[in-house]
This record gives sequence, C-alpha cells and structure tokens, in this order.
Amino acid sequence: MRWFWLFVCMLVAACGKAPNTGERDGVRVATTSPAVGVMLRDFGAAHLAVGRSGYDVALDPALPVIGDAAGLDLERLGTLGATHVFVETGNSAPPAGLEAMARRVGFEVACFELTNLRQLVDLAERVHGVVSTETDAGTSPRERFAQALAHDASLAGAGRVLLLMPGTPPAALGPGSVHHDVLVSMGGVPAIETGRPYMPLDAEDLLALSPDAVVLLVPGDDRPLEALLGRLASLPVPAFADGRVALLRDPEVLMASTSTIRYADDLRGWLEAWARGR
Repeated sequence: MRWFWLFVCMLVAACGKAPNTGERDGVRVATTSPAVGVMLRDFGAAHLAVGRSGYDVALDPALPVIGDAAGLDLERLGTLGATHVFVETGNSAPPAGLEAMARRVGFEVACFELTNLRQLVDLAERVHGVVSTETDAGTSPRERFAQALAHDASLAGAGRVLLLMPGTPPAALGPGSVHHDVLVSMGGVPAIETGRPYMPLDAEDLLALSPDAVVLLVPGDDRPLEALLGRLASLPVPAFADGRVALLRDPEVLMASTSTIRYADDLRGWLEAWARGR
C-alpha cells in the first residue's frame, strides 16, 4: 500500500508540471541570417541558438530551420521558445505577422539590413550584447573591428588593389561592398573607386584597370590561379606580371559577419608585404 500511495503522489506531481516544450531559462536566439549564425559561434554562444537559417554554415545542423532571405516560417518559429529573433530583411518591411507573433509569444525582434561595413559592425555589437549576459563572449565586436581596420597610410604602397571573385565572368567587389569598405578603411588603394558592389569583368575591363595587385576571394577552393581565372590569368597586367596575387581561401571569406575580421587580418598581411616590395 505504501508503494501505491508513493506512485499516486508522483503521478499528481507530474500532472501538475507544464509540458516539456524544450524551453530553458535565459537567452534563446533564432535567426534567418547565416551571418548571425557565424557571430553566435564566434562569440561562443552557438548553444543559445534554437532556430537557424536554411543557408546556415556555423550552427548545429539539427536545429530547426526557420527561414532565409526568401521567407520566414512563422508557425515553426512560434514553437521554439525564442527570446530574441534576428531577421535579415534588407530594405524590405518585416515579414507579415512577425511583430504580432512577437507580442503574442513574447520575443524581441531585430530586423536588419546587411550591405555595408557600418551595418555589419552595428549588427555584431547587437548580437554580442544579447549573448554576452549568458556566456564569455569576449571583447566588444566594435573594438575588434576597430583593431582589424586600423588605418595605416603605408599600405597605400601596395599599389592599386583589385578585389576579385572567380566566375564566368569573374566579378570585382567594388564600392558599397563590405570587402571594399575594409580595404579602404585600413588604408589600401582600390583599383576601382566608383561603381557598384558587384561588377562582372571581362578581359578588356581587366586590361583597362591594370591593377598592381589582385586579391582573389575563393572560399574553400584549392585550385591554382590559372584554373580559377582561365586565360585572364595570363593577361599582361602588373599584378600577374609581378606575381602580386593573393588567394584567400577561408570558407567564410565572402560572408559579411565576424569572419570579416579574419578577412581583414589576411588582407592586411598581404598589403604589408606588397608595400615592402615582397
């Protein structure tokens, strides 16, 4: 009989508990942005994520996908118990129903555009502020970016630098892109000073630009220069003639996120070497 009453007490206690929804105390982050996923990982806060982008490269692949730049799965988002939701909207309005769900469920929404360096630093600082209360997130991103982007007038000695992505045709990263902003901020001289963030180039364009150095951004691609650029690699431009070509192969080199700090560090190393005549 004693065991019977013990069982009844346990059953009553269990019935009195709220269902287990997987929620936990503290910060829980969901995001449609791969950039925020990288930030969470770099801040040592990946364990705080409860939902991820369909294009995520940094978080646990077992996490639910809540959407991407093409759309947001509000129904799934509402089940995750998020406290903070980061949604990359560009210059568009927030997804319909998001604000209403935020009020109903009780999470904080951050909608953002990520097209330039200032927006990147602001976003990193905001994400860091959310997770730093839960984990040792390290130095403020604003300080880390400031160190990585510190201006050095001597870097102009590297000459006119072309930031290039391979492709058919290859494309330059020009004014308005995060990568161009980084080059200019640290004191480098861009081969392209006017134009768009992304500009396809043909052989004639490359000959006209005649860059002194080329930085080729090839995430995770270990092919040599000739395989990446084809016949363009043999054009008579100073960068190719003098062997002043850098291949940056970091898998996240093209992403605008905290990984941009690694890009800045690598770029500075090449500019310093070229400025010294190496």
